[in-house]
Amino acid sequence: MELDGVIRYLSRERVLKILRVGCKYTQTQPNFFIALAFVSTKTIQRFNKQYRHIDTPTDVLSFGYKKPKGNKEKYFLGEMMITPTIARKQAKIQGHSLKKELEFLIIHGFLHLRGYDHKTTKEAKTMFRLHNTIAQSL
Repeated sequence: MELDGVIRYLSRERVLKILRVGCKYTQTQPNFFIALAFVSTKTIQRFNKQYRHIDTPTDVLSFGYKKPKGNKEKYFLGEMMITPTIARKQAKIQGHSLKKELEFLIIHGFLHLRGYDHKTTKEAKTMFRLHNTIAQSL
């Protein structure tokens, strides 16, 4: 696992625990690599514009990769980018710690990497129910 800028906010062990619990509740074998980077508002806005055609910063972006068919070896699941500056603001609004908000965003990004989305009400219900189950199990 590549953790660019993450250790400043969360320990490697904590990130691994979040992902292990996420794997448990999404029936995912933990045989993957993931890249997680904490980036500036400017950087995430640039990626958001380039890949989603939305010219504003966001809290988390996920870029998933398909698992090669028949592959039993470790594979690259995808990349996540999180913006601590936005997470800090959201934590304040929600009345909880930055650590809790960052954990929330890691779960959210992981679920996107696993194919979950929240474009429709039905998808959102499924994704956020699973998200809450994972968060409560930490």
